[in-house]
Amino acid sequence: MESAIEKLRKYRDEDYHLHDEIIELWTNILSECDLSILGDEKWLILEQVFKSALHCSKESMAHQCLEQIEKQFEKTSPLLITLNA
Repeated sequence: MESAIEKLRKYRDEDYHLHDEIIELWTNILSECDLSILGDEKWLILEQVFKSALHCSKESMAHQCLEQIEKQFEKTSPLLITLNA
C-alpha cells in the first residue's frame, strides 16, 4: 500500500496525468485498504482517482469516489462545487 500511495503523491506533486496507472493502483491495491489512516490525504487520493476514472470512462468508479467525498464535505465546499461541475 505504501508504494502505491507514494506513486500517487508523486503523480500529484509533479502533475502527471497517468490515468490508467492511477486506476490500476486503485483497483489492485487501494480500493480495499482503510484509507482513513492517511488523514486528509485520503481526500486527495479520492479526488485523484475520481478524475482519472472520469478520464477513463469508469463512471461507476467515479461515482463511488464522489459519494465518499460528498459524505465528508458540504455541498457548498469548493471541492464539491468543482467536482460536480
